[in-house]
This record gives sequence, structure tokens and C-alpha cells, in this order.
Amino acid sequence: ALYVASGSLYIGETAKIGSVSQVVSGSATLIDLGMFDGAVFDYIVKNGMNMRGGNIAAVWNGSQSSHNEINTTDLGNTSDVTFSLTNNGKLNASVSSGTWTIQINYRALGNLI
Repeated sequence: ALYVASGSLYIGETAKIGSVSQVVSGSATLIDLGMFDGAVFDYIVKNGMNMRGGNIAAVWNGSQSSHNEINTTDLGNTSDVTFSLTNNGKLNASVSSGTWTIQINYRALGNLI
């Protein structure tokens, strides 16, 4: 089954495609994909003339997680923004200085249920 709900595209029970855009200063949970096993996130972070584009590959199983930024391209200084992933599929961003716009397209796979 293919359907759209809450701005995301669902493909059967094992895939979800979507996007988020959020302005972050401090820490924020950007996406909660806990019902899936993993995801690929394509992102852009921006603060004025400082920008980074990249990809994060991530997997989790409810008790452990692993992620890796597999590609990044930077303009200016983007060290103020870091990403982390919880063991239950929440992608978080931490901003150590300033206010950053974070835009993410994601593809989640593998239903845990």
C-alpha cells in the first residue's frame, strides 16, 4: 500500500520517505523514526554564509544504535552543529553557538513491529 500521512510518504509497512525543516539553537529532536530499523538522512545546515551538506547512514535496534556521516561538504565554519542518534531511532541535533536552519530529507526502512 502506498499512502501519504502527515507530510510523509509511506510504502507498505516497511518504508517511509519524508522531510523536515527546523530552526535550532541548543538541542532538538529532529525526527523520531523509532518504528523502523534504520534510515538515510540527506541534510543541509545553514547559518548565514556558513553551510554544510551531508548524508548520515543510521541503524538502531531499541538497545543500540550506530550512525556515520558518510559525506559532508562545507562552506565556512559548521563545527557548531553535531548530530546524534538514540537507540530508539531519534535523530537529534546540538548547536553550540548561534541559530541554525536544518533541512533533512530521509528514507527509513525496516519495520520493527
